[in-house]
Amino acid sequence: MAGARRRFARSEKTSARDVVDYEIRMLEHCATQTIAVTNVDLDENELAILEAFLLHFRILLEFFGKPSTNPRFADNLHFAWPQSHGGTPTPDALKDAKRIAKELEVAWGEKLNKFLAHPTDRRYTTQREWPVEDMRDEMRRLIGLWRALWI
Repeated sequence: MAGARRRFARSEKTSARDVVDYEIRMLEHCATQTIAVTNVDLDENELAILEAFLLHFRILLEFFGKPSTNPRFADNLHFAWPQSHGGTPTPDALKDAKRIAKELEVAWGEKLNKFLAHPTDRRYTTQREWPVEDMRDEMRRLIGLWRALWI
């Protein structure tokens, strides 16, 4: 019998802060890798990095955006819930996060759901381009609010 197949794991996380910081690191890494691509037609590896960027963007948008009231997501972390991550956002930070996340949700939420998370007909009927550098810079506004909790 052949040897056991290798198993892979993401880095260990010991706190909610580690989880959010991981998402931020991955968003930044994937953005840097995608922005560095010089050709217009992405190969499979470049497409995988682009999709990873979009996934981490979506996860962070969910963390900062409108909290879910669905009991299925009761264990989700959320910026507005200090009990879920140990930080204590100021009232101004919460207000800013809500406003910025709403802007990003309007701009990207449905597109991410329709083009990334679900196999919809839009994937073949609608051309989609992702301004990764702009999206990263927009998300950095929220990331700054997160990092301010730990200064």
